[in-house]
Amino acid sequence: EIGAGCGAITGMLCRKAGHVTSVELSKRRADINYARNNDKENLTIMVGNLNDMTFPEKFDYVVVNGVLEYAMSFTEGKTPYETFLQRMGAYLKPEGRLLIAIENRLGLKYFAGAPEDHTDLHFFGINGYPGNQSVRTFSKNELGELLENSGFPFLRFYYPYPDYKFPAVIYSDEYLPKPGELRKNQRNFDADRITLFDEGKAFDGILKSGLFPVFSNSFLIEVEKKE
Repeated sequence: EIGAGCGAITGMLCRKAGHVTSVELSKRRADINYARNNDKENLTIMVGNLNDMTFPEKFDYVVVNGVLEYAMSFTEGKTPYETFLQRMGAYLKPEGRLLIAIENRLGLKYFAGAPEDHTDLHFFGINGYPGNQSVRTFSKNELGELLENSGFPFLRFYYPYPDYKFPAVIYSDEYLPKPGELRKNQRNFDADRITLFDEGKAFDGILKSGLFPVFSNSFLIEVEKKE
């Protein structure tokens, strides 16, 4: 588990897996995770920059939950996102899977007036993060190209709604939402937002046009090096 933070999902992972290794850059957050999950005998918490660590074993899963967007802030080089993803691939067993949760740069909520999640600036991601050197998210096509260039040709996209932080439903390409289903669009707990149009009605038109995967507010991606 990369970027475990205060352990929001660490306990669940411990219940599901034989053993969990959680990595966190902040000692304060790691201490909170430890206090929260100190009853878990199958948990190892490591504190520091992932890029300075080595692991004796390979993993079945690497979970990157709300972390990929920050890769440029803790990974050196001209291609920090590719470097970070390639490093994730090196931690996996040959049949292992990388699980990524991240916002969509072109999520409909951003067009409708929600500020960009990481900078609290309106339309900042839509405009391509001008001048920003610490964080960025991606569209679906951009993510697909980034992952394939990083050695992950096999991708399966899922679409958490209203977003991956508090999902009520997770859709897939095999089961997309129907018009009238997407009405929980006001869940923004950390900042004020404006509302420029009715997102539910806009989603209905997007669904009828077959464009929901393009404008989903966030993604959950299951990634493999071989099928």
